Amino acid sequence: PAAKQGFLPDTISSSLFGSVPTKEGISLNNIMSKFICIGVPIEDVIRRTTVNPAQIINRPELGTLSIGADADIAVLEMARGKFSYRGNSYRGPDGGKIVGDKKLHCILTIRNGNIVWDHPYGISVPLWQDIPKDDQYWLEYDYK
Repeated sequence: PAAKQGFLPDTISSSLFGSVPTKEGISLNNIMSKFICIGVPIEDVIRRTTVNPAQIINRPELGTLSIGADADIAVLEMARGKFSYRGNSYRGPDGGKIVGDKKLHCILTIRNGNIVWDHPYGISVPLWQDIPKDDQYWLEYDYK
């Protein structure tokens, strides 16, 4: 109800409630997806998870893609379908859920300009036929 009235948090982050956070499946992508599904524009969700938190902690060099800043980038894919999200409840599993038609998935993570995670899609991997014939890829096998 607060979001529908235009009352949104300044920052969005994942929360680690419950006795076993990993069992709950709480991730920042999950939380961001919930906000998108309740009608918050993706631009606002991204700003509230990147730029705003960096400004609040007086680290303006974070949360930006400005020239000279560290290249810290998460490439996100918007999946469409039917997705359920558990409610954030400190009361336990009876917090309810929402159902939405969008879900964010991280498909590539870059930290300080270096790829640190690549989805099994292989976003950063060239097509095999585009690998130069003198590359180590070809030298590891004897194709005779």
